[in-house]
Amino acid sequence: MTNPDLTAEALVARAEELAEAPRLVLHNAVGRTFQIVLPLQWLGSGLLCWLQYAARLPMSPCGRDPNPWVGMALSTLLNGATFAAIRSGAGRIPTRYIIGTSQVLFYALLLDISAGHFDTRLYLFVSLGFIAFYRDARLLIAVAGAALAAQLSYGALVCPAPDSATREEFGQFPTFGAWVLIECGVLALICHRGNLLFRRIGWEQAQVELEREDSHRELLQRTKQLETTNEQYRALLESTSAVPWELDDGTGACRYIGKQVQRQWGWAAERFQEAGFLFSCVHVDDGPAFAQALEEAVASHDVAIECRFRLSAGGFAHIRSFIRHAPNEKGRIVRGISIDITNQKKLESELHQAQKLESVGRLAAGVAHEINTPVQFVNDNCYFLRDAVSQVGEVLRTYQEVFGATTAGQLTAAAARERIEAAERAADLPFLSENMPTAVERSLEGLERVATIVRSMKEFSHPDSGAMSSADLNAAILSTLTIARNEYKYVADMETRLADIPLVVCNVGEFNQAFLNILINAAHAIEEAIRGTDRRGAITVSTRQDGTAVVISVQDTGGGIPEAIQSKIFDPFFSTKEIGRGTGQGLTIARTVIVDKHRGGLAFESVPGVGTTFLIRLPVNPAPIEAAA
Repeated sequence: MTNPDLTAEALVARAEELAEAPRLVLHNAVGRTFQIVLPLQWLGSGLLCWLQYAARLPMSPCGRDPNPWVGMALSTLLNGATFAAIRSGAGRIPTRYIIGTSQVLFYALLLDISAGHFDTRLYLFVSLGFIAFYRDARLLIAVAGAALAAQLSYGALVCPAPDSATREEFGQFPTFGAWVLIECGVLALICHRGNLLFRRIGWEQAQVELEREDSHRELLQRTKQLETTNEQYRALLESTSAVPWELDDGTGACRYIGKQVQRQWGWAAERFQEAGFLFSCVHVDDGPAFAQALEEAVASHDVAIECRFRLSAGGFAHIRSFIRHAPNEKGRIVRGISIDITNQKKLESELHQAQKLESVGRLAAGVAHEINTPVQFVNDNCYFLRDAVSQVGEVLRTYQEVFGATTAGQLTAAAARERIEAAERAADLPFLSENMPTAVERSLEGLERVATIVRSMKEFSHPDSGAMSSADLNAAILSTLTIARNEYKYVADMETRLADIPLVVCNVGEFNQAFLNILINAAHAIEEAIRGTDRRGAITVSTRQDGTAVVISVQDTGGGIPEAIQSKIFDPFFSTKEIGRGTGQGLTIARTVIVDKHRGGLAFESVPGVGTTFLIRLPVNPAPIEAAA
């Protein structure tokens, strides 16, 4: 941390330094000005000497006749020495005091040369004005005092006038001295104000410089921190399996891609700088969806997309990319992060299959009961048919015996008829004739029921290929209702209103799982609502076409969903059922299947105490992105 005392001392020192700089410039300028003034003074003194010599002016009032050649020599020496001093250092402090001294001496020389014939006081006023530019009040006061002393000494000692002239001279001196002092005071005030101005300007400049230095130092520190952070971020990012990239969608070339791309997918990072190389690695079936995602990203939308990406070693990897438009960049620049989800996809498939098998296992007891009922009455009918066939066989044997005896003439027609009637009465042939066909028909119906249940189980539990295909949702719904019948038949009556709907492109296995989860929830809701009563609930499953989509409705007469938890029912692991009966994953899986994987809709309408209706909406032909996903 910077020491405030040292900062203040440095600020004061720098302010003085900055204030001194314009003063030094001014001093140099004043010195150069005197380099012009001094030759003019010398010429002026020479002119006065020439006038003294050529014009033969009368003797001065004090009776003294100065030698013009001595005056000219003194003027040359005085101005020449001062000029040389200025040339050696115009802005130095001794130089301005030399100039001040030379001005006083030159004023005294003018007094002597003029010998009272010329008024030299104007020179003093002008000289003080030039010296004031040094902004040195002490020098100004010293020059003024010395000049007045020279004026007084010259009048009193060098060139004393007669008594009347002396009185007049001494009478004018106070007025002249007063004007000199007034000018000196005014010029000294100006010097003081000028110095204050220089100091204020220097102080302000020093503050600005200090702030600028602090800002520059902070900028350098921030820049260094930013560079360090960027390097750390780049190193951290490139050490992960996620691949960052920046793409110019206009040229199809990556402006940047993480070095881990070679480790992840086998391609050198430089390859992606080639125009269109990134697009060439996207699976041909997923290309349109990927291009559409880039268009949405350019439109300043955040986009997530899954697609298959070609590996350098052959084959494809499933990747999920998060894309957005690059801010503050001109053109079609997008940035993204791609994550390899191949293992996740495999795990999802295995988990989905396990969930299906878990559902089948949960329904196994009910399915076994559903199969047991038709098997039981098929078994009973088979026992009946076995006894009936034995009795019919006895009648047939009687027919054969009577026929042989009658043919041989051993029985009369009346005896034969009596024996046959007795056999028919013993077998109860009319009863058998009436019930045997019924028993066969009932047995066939039972076997068909068993075949239907087995077929439904096989369709429900068969592993999915993962690809979407056209499916009859009405048939899928009936199949699911068949294997889940034991879940609802004791608590609710099932009503189906299946309209004529088109085939839907979907993953029918995943749809079956989602529909089963919603159906079981409906049965459990009704069971909880009617517990302790002799009432039965109702479940109504209906289908209809709505434009380019098919809507499946599952309506129950359970207790409804409380408003306080309606926003949570799709959350993972959220359940209101007792422990061991629900995992809280049913509706979560259903929403993932319907919304995320099929770009459909899953909504519900619930009235507490009345019931709930779940609405599944699936597009007949989902968007291509679904195939990629």
